[in-house]
Amino acid sequence: MKNKKFTVKSFLNTLLLLLLIILLIGCNNVSENPQGNEDENNTPELPEVLEEMEEDILNTMYDIDALEGIQLAMEEKEAEEMEEPTNIDIDVEGDLEGEVSINGGNGQEEQAEEGGNDTQAEEENGIGNPDMSMLIEENAILHPLFIEEEIEGSATAVEDTPDSLDVIWFDIHNQIEELHRKWNVLEADLRDVNAPQNEIEAFEETLNNASLQASDQKRIETLLSLNELTKYLAGFRNAFEDKVPGEVFKMRYHLRHGMILAHGEEYQNTQEHIDEIKEIKNSLQQELNERDAQHVNHKFDLSIEDLEDQLVIEDFDLIQTKGAIVMKNIGLIEDTFRGSIE
Repeated sequence: MKNKKFTVKSFLNTLLLLLLIILLIGCNNVSENPQGNEDENNTPELPEVLEEMEEDILNTMYDIDALEGIQLAMEEKEAEEMEEPTNIDIDVEGDLEGEVSINGGNGQEEQAEEGGNDTQAEEENGIGNPDMSMLIEENAILHPLFIEEEIEGSATAVEDTPDSLDVIWFDIHNQIEELHRKWNVLEADLRDVNAPQNEIEAFEETLNNASLQASDQKRIETLLSLNELTKYLAGFRNAFEDKVPGEVFKMRYHLRHGMILAHGEEYQNTQEHIDEIKEIKNSLQQELNERDAQHVNHKFDLSIEDLEDQLVIEDFDLIQTKGAIVMKNIGLIEDTFRGSIE
C-alpha cells in the first residue's frame, strides 16, 4: 500500500513537471514571436544621406569624365589664338608724305572692319571658341551611361573654355571633401544597424584614396575609386528598409566599372564585370517573375548579349552604345521593384 502511494505521488510529480515545461516553452514562443515581428517592422528606413552621397558621387564622376574634352577644348583654343594674324603699321618720316601701311590707308580700315565681322561670325559659328560640350561628349567614357541614370554634373554649366584645369580639379576636390562630411553622418547610421565593420572600413579607405588621387589629378584612378564607393553604398542599402534590393545598384556599379576598363582596352576584365551583372540578375529572377516582369527580363538579357558581342569586336563606341541600353534596362528593373512599371 505504501509503495502504491509512492508510485502515484511520483507519477503526479512527473506530470506536473511536464506541464510546467510545456507551459514555459509556450510562453517563450509567445514572447519571441512578437519580438521577431517588432524587429522586422522596425527596420529603419533608408537614410536620405545615403542617396545624397550616391548622387553626389555620380555627379563628381561626371565632372571628372568631362576633363578630357575640356582639355582638348583648351588646346584648340590655344592653337587658334596662336594662328591669329597680326596687323603691322609702318610710319615713314622725312621727305615722304603720309603713312605706309601693309593694309594701305583706307583699305586697312575696311579690312579691320571686315576682320571684326569675320571674328564675330567665327564666334557665332563656334570657330573662335571650340564647342566644348561636343568635345566633352566625344571623349567621355561614362556620359552615355550617365544619360540613362539622369546624372548631370556641374561641367555642363561651364560656358567658356577655361585657361587651366586646376580650377576644375579644385572644385572636384571640394566635392569629395563634402563626401567625407556626409560619410560621418552615414557611418553613425550604419553602426546603429550593425552594418559589417569590414565594409565600413573599406568604404572609408576608398574615400581617402579618392581624395589623394584627386589631389594628384589622376583622372582614371579617381573615377575607379569613386565608382567603387557606389558598390559599398549598394551593399549598405540592404541594412535598411527599401523597395529596391541593393543588388540592383551593384549592377549599375559593375556596368560603369566595366566601361572604364573597356576604355583602357581591358576587355577581359570588362567581361568579368558583365558576368557579375548576369549573376546578380539571375539571383533576382524569381522576384522579377513574381512581379510579371518577363518582358523586362527579356529586354535585359538581349541587351547583355548585344554588349558581349561588341566586347568581342572591341569597338569602344559600340560598347558605349550597347552599355547605355543595358543601363536603361537596369533602370526598368529598378522601376519594377518600385512598382512604377505599368
